[in-house]
Amino acid sequence: MNYAAYGPLASIIDTWKGDSGMDVAPESDGIEQNPYYETLICEAAGDVKNAETQQLWVVRYRQEVRRKSND
Repeated sequence: MNYAAYGPLASIIDTWKGDSGMDVAPESDGIEQNPYYETLICEAAGDVKNAETQQLWVVRYRQEVRRKSND
């Protein structure tokens, strides 16, 4: 697919993964820390017309975040 129409957004169309996140939450007895990993999927979704005069290109994204302790 030719991503030129997406302009600067073309560089984010991909699957991105990280495995070094840390969720830090205050608790009554201290701080709870939960390591997590995440996946961000950015997909080219085509074009749409805006008010029949402007053509917009759509990037759809989905983010999945899971705790490492229980997936």
